[in-house]
Amino acid sequence: MFANGSRPNPVADRLPGIDVWRGTMLAGLGIVVHCADLFDPLHTPWAGMIAVGSGSFRMEVFFALAGYLAVGSQERNPVGWTAQRMLQLGIPFITGWLIVLPGWNLAVDLPLWDPAAIAHLWFLPVLAACSLLPRIRMPVHTLYPTAIAVLTVTIPIVNRMPNEWVVMAVKVPYYALFYFAGQHLVGRAPPAPAWWVPAIGLLAGFVYAFGFAPALFSDPARPIWVKLLTHAAPAIVAPAFTMAVFSSALTLASAPRHARHLAGAAYTVYVVHLGVIGLLFATLRSRVADDVLLFALLCVLTAAVTLAFHFVVVKRHPFAGFLFNGLTRLGTPLHRRQYDLSAKPR
Repeated sequence: MFANGSRPNPVADRLPGIDVWRGTMLAGLGIVVHCADLFDPLHTPWAGMIAVGSGSFRMEVFFALAGYLAVGSQERNPVGWTAQRMLQLGIPFITGWLIVLPGWNLAVDLPLWDPAAIAHLWFLPVLAACSLLPRIRMPVHTLYPTAIAVLTVTIPIVNRMPNEWVVMAVKVPYYALFYFAGQHLVGRAPPAPAWWVPAIGLLAGFVYAFGFAPALFSDPARPIWVKLLTHAAPAIVAPAFTMAVFSSALTLASAPRHARHLAGAAYTVYVVHLGVIGLLFATLRSRVADDVLLFALLCVLTAAVTLAFHFVVVKRHPFAGFLFNGLTRLGTPLHRRQYDLSAKPR
């Protein structure tokens, strides 16, 4: 049952649950996962568990949330929505590619600017592509077989493609499934727990197994059953988490104020956080010997710096809002805008 007794309308309603999950998925988990990526899972299994666990569902849930809110955005602005969407996704992609990624490259010992690398920014062109596709009916429970089928086809291609731009294009069909599923949930009741609780248990077992045997999952010569489990887990876990998140988001009556602030800052945080992590890691890795302490410092300092950057720079200066959020109405104060996950993602 919905908190207000009726099904929410994404055009008219604020949907506080979406705010909570937007900030959590896009900003919170994004920082945690990418900080964990800097640690070798063979020596720090907990870092591998974080990366594997989150990587099984995080971006899929985001695309479903984006699809859900895209319906409301299109109804509010049916004529100019596509052009506005392309600007809101394209400008921050270019900004991040030129300005943010050099910081990350410094941390992972890549050339300071590598035109072939797109890192975390891949989701912006993929979301833009999803936005251009015709709307397809995709009941959320059908995600299980369709996600398995699409991953079966695309994973071998991705594994053979060293070019990140090609990999990004190959990802479109898979993430489009979740985008369409989010659109299909508009005006409908959230999925029943029977559809998603068992699969979340599978994720817990998968992460637990990785923590005890990280070398088994990382070895290119690993047994076929391990390869199948590694590939199949996201296709089962991601739909389950999508259903669980919507069950929470569509029934939550209110959200804490700090969650709304985090949701408003989430796009900025995600676009810039990887560069901040890279610069902090390059500065701290020779000064902090303990991996757990280094990880904690990276997470806390990255959150502080990126949130400060959003509220002090992006929110107050229209040109910064244009560069990092793709906001095009430069005369409108940023604090009066309705932040929309479908246009300003993770």
